[in-house]
Amino acid sequence: APYPPYYAEFVADMLPRYEAPDVPEVLPEPLRPLLEADPGTIYYQSPDGPEAPPPHFELEVATGWQHANLVVNVYYANYYEWQGLTRDRCFYELDPRPIVPGRHGKAVICLECRIDHLREAMPFERIVVTMGVTRLEDPGGLLHFTYHRRDENGGRTKLASGWQRIAWVTRDPRGRPVPSGWRLPPTDSRCRGSRRRSTGSTW
Repeated sequence: APYPPYYAEFVADMLPRYEAPDVPEVLPEPLRPLLEADPGTIYYQSPDGPEAPPPHFELEVATGWQHANLVVNVYYANYYEWQGLTRDRCFYELDPRPIVPGRHGKAVICLECRIDHLREAMPFERIVVTMGVTRLEDPGGLLHFTYHRRDENGGRTKLASGWQRIAWVTRDPRGRPVPSGWRLPPTDSRCRGSRRRSTGSTW
């Protein structure tokens, strides 16, 4: 049986209106050269093995309703935000110059990241985000993150782990990111997994 007139009209309106191929427009990918570039000099590599890299920096987050979704657990997107917050806070305390916008034109950016979740977090808990350095290379590196809930008895319960690939960049005249050298000397012990710091709560 033929379609009802109203449905046939609806389908006709959805058909291509031009003879050009009906394919998505190719969008620019300004980070692709950084992702596909061969790594340069490796300045630091954490020991191989199943253990996470030595803890380098910690940030404690006090969760609240603003972090929750409709089923009242902490929404997964917050974990990615806390990755960036921990990373930026760590590098800012090492040297604020490349982190503050408008200074020296350099910045740390995330090229790709991943988080594997083990347990749920809930509002009004304290989450400790620990960052370790897996590898430092020119012009970026690989960071490792673990997420623990701080329990009432003083212990910690692991919630998730993840990693983030970063690059130090500056901007060309058209605003596109281009590789830049490390702001801190790679031989500086502060760049390696040998320092532990807590900044307190973000609340």
